[in-house]
Amino acid sequence: MVPVRNLLASPPHYIYYPTSSDNGPKLKEPDVFMGKDLAQLMMFISQCITWFLGKPQKFTTDQDHILFATSYL
Repeated sequence: MVPVRNLLASPPHYIYYPTSSDNGPKLKEPDVFMGKDLAQLMMFISQCITWFLGKPQKFTTDQDHILFATSYL
């Protein structure tokens, strides 16, 4: 069992869910990166960058970029 204080100390897990009001192109969600293959890492980074460039209004800060990318780890 995980103590409550440990849950509060870790950052929340965010996943970006597209809505019908999204502007910009329809994009495939990035593949989940499991951390085992360098080639998959490069593809994962490329997929995230595609999202950042395709929907700039959703990613206005570094924190937005980090939360989005880490939600697929």
